[in-house]
Amino acid sequence: MPKFFFHVLVLVLLVASSVSAHAQLDFGKLANDAKEYLNGKKTEAPAPAPAPAPVPATESKPLHPLVSGTVFGANDGAASVIRDAVEPGEKVRGVTIRTGERVDGVGIIHQNLFGKPEILHNDRDTSAPRQTLWLASGEYFKTIEAHTGEKDGRKTIFFIKLTTNLGNSISGGTPTSDIGTETAEEGYQIGGFVGGLGDEIESIGAIWATLKA
Repeated sequence: MPKFFFHVLVLVLLVASSVSAHAQLDFGKLANDAKEYLNGKKTEAPAPAPAPAPVPATESKPLHPLVSGTVFGANDGAASVIRDAVEPGEKVRGVTIRTGERVDGVGIIHQNLFGKPEILHNDRDTSAPRQTLWLASGEYFKTIEAHTGEKDGRKTIFFIKLTTNLGNSISGGTPTSDIGTETAEEGYQIGGFVGGLGDEIESIGAIWATLKA
């Protein structure tokens, strides 16, 4: 008799002698137990697969409320410094410019925290004609364009143009070939101006303010 069947028979007899006469044997289970006994080990269930690592949530960085942009024109030496912008929570309502042959003044019209309109303006020649562009609902100033030339051996802003997200614009002065432009990044608008003021506007750049108050 082969050794395998001999061991199986021994196990069956041992189990049969240890149970009651009324008990019923599960010979299929006995056969499996005998096979595991002869193999010297039991079958183990596979280990569960590791849970996937959690994906970190992407956090959006808050925008800085005011950011100075590129300044076009003279680098230094202006008699006065332009640095006017809306405060957080104030809303830009429009802009004003004074121009003749060159740019004499710029200004931001805004609604203050008390709901009243104010103008932050820098004018040197108040006799120059003033232009104003009011913003419609959902409109904001998106692009500044400044043309630079020389007067009395010094760089001066000859021309300025401000354009909204809806394509409306205000401009004045004398265009030149030295043109500088800057456009708002996502979430920003023109909220003020930075530069230098002598007899006229000698340098100018935008101060970018967040669209959301």
